[in-house]
Amino acid sequence: FDFVDPLTSHPINLPPNWKIFVVSGPFTKFSMYGTAPMPLKIEIKSLEAHHGVRPQELRPGEEKYMEGEGTRLLVVSPWGEEAVFQLPIRRSIHLDAGQVIVYPGMP
Repeated sequence: FDFVDPLTSHPINLPPNWKIFVVSGPFTKFSMYGTAPMPLKIEIKSLEAHHGVRPQELRPGEEKYMEGEGTRLLVVSPWGEEAVFQLPIRRSIHLDAGQVIVYPGMP
């Protein structure tokens, strides 16, 4: 997932001193198997941070995070404000033999 500046719609990296946590939710990978103590709150780092890349080495919008569909995340600002959001879950597009996909506007 990525971050976008709401005023400009341009991609950005996580601002300095902000933190992201995976938190308890119905689709959180640890809570799905019943192995995590509740409430769950685990800080996550970007893919680049895991590979030793410093934030100042990244262009705006290059920083990437990888979590599963439906994962609930908590973003915390340096002054303690919190926002919780859940990553979207794609709908299944399973088709059986003989089914046809019809797109709006197709003859």
